[in-house]
Amino acid sequence: GSAVRAARHASAAAARVGGQVPGLAGLAAEIEVWPLVDARVNWRPLDELVTLDGGEPSTWRDLLGQSPLAVVVLRHFGCTFCREHVADLRGLPADRVVFVAMASPAEAAQFRQKMGSPHRFVCDPEAKIYDHVGLGRGTVGQMFGLRVWVRGAQAAAKGHGVGRPIGDPWRLSGTFVISPQGEMVWAHRSVDASDLASASVIEEQLRQAVVGHV
Repeated sequence: GSAVRAARHASAAAARVGGQVPGLAGLAAEIEVWPLVDARVNWRPLDELVTLDGGEPSTWRDLLGQSPLAVVVLRHFGCTFCREHVADLRGLPADRVVFVAMASPAEAAQFRQKMGSPHRFVCDPEAKIYDHVGLGRGTVGQMFGLRVWVRGAQAAAKGHGVGRPIGDPWRLSGTFVISPQGEMVWAHRSVDASDLASASVIEEQLRQAVVGHV
């Protein structure tokens, strides 16, 4: 049942944050995390004005359209995992993923161009959206634990280096699937700096949200 799944998720998260995964290979492994979902909770007001990377205003209603949307709330642009995540999601439909970043429109536009991303960026330099969805500042262990270093080496091997922080470098990231009605139907809150929802998981959650919406 849901209680059993919740306990399993909490145990897995605690093990990973605490570095209790046995062996280096285990630490480096890509482990899909299915954290607790804020089921059927409202996202942001659909008519709330947001600023995109081009400097133009928009609303969540316009960004959503008639289909579910994956909102990927990023760490700072200098983070190797932020860069890896943006690159890994390039194959997902351009209108079904939106990134949120602690950046100005000019900074977001420059980063988007550098990364070759087809996806739009919502600019949130004051981290109000981060606060709203419960993405706080990480601990030293969540930023610099052994698993983070191992995953950082993997990301660097893929060509994703470290750059100048834009935004709070201690903020954690997360991914949220939003229904056209503005409900948060799935959530992945990172347990450490390296913990990312994969493209395949996001794609599957978008598909399930479409089925649930029909």
